[in-house]
This record gives sequence, C-alpha cells and structure tokens, in this order.
Amino acid sequence: MREATFSVNFIQVIEGGINELIELRPRLSASLRTYAAIMIAYLEGDRDTLAHLLHQSETSSSVDAEATIIHSLLKARLQIRELHLEHGTPEHLIETANTLPANLMHWRGELLFVAAAAYEVQKDDISAQRIFEEAVVPLEKIGALRKALKARFNTVTTESRLFPKKKLLADYLYLCRKAKQLREWGLAAQALTNISREYQLLGAYTVALKHANRAIALAQRHPGTLPFYLALVHRCHVLTDLGRHSEAQIDYETAANSGFAEIQNALKVISLLADHEGPKDPSKAIQSTHLNATWNERLNSRRTARNKEPPLSGLENDFVRFITDSPRSKIEVLDYLYGTRLDFEVRENRFKALIGRLRKKRSGLILFENGKYRISDTVFLEIVRAGATNAKKKAG
Repeated sequence: MREATFSVNFIQVIEGGINELIELRPRLSASLRTYAAIMIAYLEGDRDTLAHLLHQSETSSSVDAEATIIHSLLKARLQIRELHLEHGTPEHLIETANTLPANLMHWRGELLFVAAAAYEVQKDDISAQRIFEEAVVPLEKIGALRKALKARFNTVTTESRLFPKKKLLADYLYLCRKAKQLREWGLAAQALTNISREYQLLGAYTVALKHANRAIALAQRHPGTLPFYLALVHRCHVLTDLGRHSEAQIDYETAANSGFAEIQNALKVISLLADHEGPKDPSKAIQSTHLNATWNERLNSRRTARNKEPPLSGLENDFVRFITDSPRSKIEVLDYLYGTRLDFEVRENRFKALIGRLRKKRSGLILFENGKYRISDTVFLEIVRAGATNAKKKAG
C-alpha cells in the first residue's frame, strides 16, 4: 500500500500543474517535496528560485541515490530555463536513466523527458525526438499519462522542425483532443497555438486569431506558465499581421512581464517584424539571444511571405479552415459557406469566383481529388516558408 501511495504522489509531482503541486506539497515525502518545489519554479520560469534550490542541493549533506537524481534534474532544468546547456548534460541524464536501481526505476521516464528537453535547447532535434519517444513507454508504465502525452506532443513538434513542409494539423488536433480528455490544459493550448501558426503562415489570419484566442482561454487556467505566454506572444504577432496594433500592444505589454527567456526573445522578434525600417539582416540585432524554432523561422522570413502573398478574405479563411479539418465535397462546402436558402446555381457561381481568387493568391494550395476539396500537403507550408529558404540561401 505504501508503494502505491508513493507512486500516485510521484506521478502527481512530475506531471502536475502549479496549483496542484502547491496543494500537494504538504503531503509529500521530503524528496518529493523538494522536487515539487523545483517543478513549481520551473513552470513559473523562476530562474532565481531554481538557482537557490541548486545551491541548497550542492551544500546538502544528503548523498542518497534519489537525492543525486533530483540534483541532476534540477541542474538540467535550470540550464533549460537559462537556455544554456553545459556540455554532456543530456547524456548524463540518459546514462542515469539507463543505470537506475530497481527501486528507483520510476524516475526513468522523467530523466529521459528532461534529457530530450535539453537536446531541444541544443537544437539537436533528431536526438530530442528519439529520447522523447523513448520516454513515452516508462511514463505510461507508471501511469503518468499526462506526462507521456507531453512526450508524444514533443515528438510531433520536433517532427515539424525536422520536416518543415510536412502538414501536421491532424496530429495537433488529435493531441489537443487527448489533452482536453486528460485535463492537460497547457498542452491543449500549445497544440492550438501551433495550429494557429499554420493558419497564420497561410495568410488565413482570421482563422489563426480564433485558434489563438482558444489557446489563451485554455492556458489561462494556469496563468503565468510558458504555454500561456507562448499563446499570448503568438496572438500578438497575429494581431500585428491583421493591423490591429492597439490590441497587439496590450498582449505585448502583458508578455513583457514574463520571466521566461523564450518569451523575452520572441518579443524582440516581434519588435523587428513590426519595424518596417529595421535592419536588412535582423538576425544581427538578436545574435546574442536564443530563439526557439518557430521564432527563429519568423525572424528569418521577416515578412517575406506576407509581402508576396495578400491575406485571405473572411470567406477564404472559412473555406481553408473547413477543408483543412478534412476533405470536403462541393455540396458540403456550398452548404457550409452559403447555407441552403440560395439556389444551387447562385451558390456554385459564388464558389467558382472564390476558388478563382484563392488560386490566384495561393497557387497550388487547393486540390480537388476523388470528388473532394483538400489542402495540398506539399504546398501547405512550402509557399509560405519560401522566405526562410531564401534567407538561408543568402546566408550561404
């Protein structure tokens, strides 16, 4: 019975949200209470508290095996929040995970998860994806289903970086549904933020904004966390694209209060994107910062796609969103866009005009196959990421 209670507490600590951890801490053993404090500081982006906890750990007289594991995880989590990894950090965590004694095997999934996150900071997406995948099994084995889903989600995000032209909207929609089922609101918010970004890349800014709003609504269940600020700073970018600068400024000022280095760097990118008279090579203005993949892409492409591609109209936004969810027949599209009161011929003529305009704006984006309209897998991201490719060619 003691082992079962311990396992439940352990699972709650490694996958719980801030409020859950604060409520749980008084009931925990000393070691788990320490790790709960680490997780709270990590989720809040509180690097000062993490550094203080690390100092306490280094001066502690405790030398048992579990304390050593927690010390290694704390050190790695601080480095991840600082976006600066010491050489060999992920490899050390993996070695620890692979040499655990039987009574500490429940730590294996957590060690691998943090090791994979460290690889992400090092921009080694191949290793990050491999280790996130490896973390899923031990996490599911102990019943940490929410943490296992996070690992699966991260394998998809690394997939998107490794294969930037691959369409992953279906994956994000699936992960969003699973996250909601497990009440993992931050993860659901991250999935919606990624979906919103793909619509933004298409120029479907209205649809992008709707998904960004949904992401923020979910993330607000845990305000002050990284998923909340990531959704907020992304919405700021979408609002800027829509020309709604006063609303974007509110999001910008709110995000500026974040202690996360990733968010502060993203705000610098937004400032450059909004500055039409900025430097021709914006990377020089942020060369000393660390950017995650999506904001590095936005920096490199710096409005190239938007300058070349006019934004989609409201009806075009609706059509793209409708057929992105799944392929649709002409009748389904006509009913969705125009209702059923107008004559078929009138609706069909309006739709032909819409398709003509859309194909001029986004050549090759819309396909008609097997009697249904769908988004082209190959064109979906290619046409809007050409800017990043051109930037890389110039740099080479």
